[in-house]
Amino acid sequence: MQKISSIRRKLSTQLGFLIPSFCVKDNIELPPHQYRILLLGVVMGYADIYSDKMLAINTGHISEPISGIRCQDPTFGLAAYWINLEQRESAQQLGYTVVDACTVIGTHVNHILQTHSAQLFGHEEAQHILTKLAEIAPKLAEALIPHTLPLYIFVKILQQLLAENIPIIDIRSIAESLIEYGAKSQDPHYLTSMVRIHLKNFIIQHICGNSNKFSAVTLSPELEQLLHQSQQLASDHNFSLEPGLAEKLHGSLLAYEHEQITKGEAAILLVSPTIRSHLAHLFRNSIPKLNILSYQELPSYKEVNIVGSIGA
Repeated sequence: MQKISSIRRKLSTQLGFLIPSFCVKDNIELPPHQYRILLLGVVMGYADIYSDKMLAINTGHISEPISGIRCQDPTFGLAAYWINLEQRESAQQLGYTVVDACTVIGTHVNHILQTHSAQLFGHEEAQHILTKLAEIAPKLAEALIPHTLPLYIFVKILQQLLAENIPIIDIRSIAESLIEYGAKSQDPHYLTSMVRIHLKNFIIQHICGNSNKFSAVTLSPELEQLLHQSQQLASDHNFSLEPGLAEKLHGSLLAYEHEQITKGEAAILLVSPTIRSHLAHLFRNSIPKLNILSYQELPSYKEVNIVGSIGA
């Protein structure tokens, strides 16, 4: 319970809004060693857990197995074994990452909360943020809601930012951007794009840290033109691709993401602004570590190294 409470506090600070409270309870319908994590009544994850053992996770390419209960790490699906406590040192020497049962559950809960933070954000959370904004910048808060935007559009914009793994910590900058562009349009997709450009320095630092340069890939001119044509034919943001093309593009981007993760670097795809949000929505769940940025979101003080072209 202390671990989960700590996770909630830490995530609330990192994401920029108060994570709703949740409860832990017994369920006699579950097998003795199993737990489940539910979000809004839907099962988001489950696994078998052994409180008297430790989980040895193969995070790389360890070929030597160890004795224990073979399984998968519930958070990332990595090959793992539940081992006895006295096996911990020998497993670590072989290269396994060894964690206790409490850490396994805590990591799983943390991952699900982060991945689904947009679903946890609603009108109550938005109102709480506005109340805090009114304390530090009362005129800004007054000009934003309801004079520039209704509350439900403000909620949608913040949900879109969270869905794309962008914390909403700098609510002052977000509000200033919405006041500037909210007079031109009430479209949440357009306004989210404008907010992202306003937050470009924060976004790239969130992705790459303090490094002055980063690598990225682009789309081939032919592929980008094809995607532009698909976007122009789409209505109400119902962007879709021909199944064969979507499968090939997904495979290439997934391979690039895996390559970057293996090297310990961020996976970044640069595209034109008109198709960025569509691609981000299309691959958000299946390639979660891929960061899709538009050329307008590149800070001038960062050096970009283009290392490849998808679809070339």
